[in-house]
Amino acid sequence: MTVNAVKTYVMRRGIEQFLKEYVTRMVDLSIDPEKKTVRFSVELKGEEGPIDVEVQKYELENREGKLFLIIHEISISKEWMNVLAAQVIKGNAFELGEGSKRLVEIMRMMNLV
Repeated sequence: MTVNAVKTYVMRRGIEQFLKEYVTRMVDLSIDPEKKTVRFSVELKGEEGPIDVEVQKYELENREGKLFLIIHEISISKEWMNVLAAQVIKGNAFELGEGSKRLVEIMRMMNLV
């Protein structure tokens, strides 16, 4: 497994874990670990159509064995969600959860975090 494949897998799992309570279905997902960009479309519970999300800059950070996702730039196709994301998500660290412990170990072995 290549370094980019590991980074892509970690991001995919992180997004799925973070959104699992709200998402009916992930429609599309593209990740560029070198440019630190993520684009995805999801069908959210209570919404009629897919919502497009673009993360222009992110980082993964290891803190005491836990993996965190920090989003620096984000835009969402639904305006009220875009405003909320700028206030709540941008610049904050989100733990990727218990499922990420093994991923942290793999990333440490590969010197990714």
